[in-house]
Amino acid sequence: MQHPNDDPATKAEIVAKAIKTRQMIEATYNGALLTLAPHQLFVRRDSLYVGAINPQKARRQDEEPTLGVFKLAGLSKVSVTGLAFDPVTPLGGQPSQPEDMVLASVAQG
Repeated sequence: MQHPNDDPATKAEIVAKAIKTRQMIEATYNGALLTLAPHQLFVRRDSLYVGAINPQKARRQDEEPTLGVFKLAGLSKVSVTGLAFDPVTPLGGQPSQPEDMVLASVAQG
């Protein structure tokens, strides 16, 4: 049975809301439950993607968090957690690649 939040339009709405309100999302990706800080929702080559920080990702002590790119179609059971996050990357609404079309981006400040 499909999860009610697995409809592509519903997932995009959930992620856009989380970006606007700076709230973490929880989703299943490649079979793993992830909690992500979504910073951008964008279109690349006719597919929706989320640029997000994965706080659980192992990093060197001197390494700054960077945006991971997750194809929205690969995320399932997407929900807003209610946990706030502070943006860590100054995006200014700019796409990560010239052909990307940004639909939602965290506001800085």
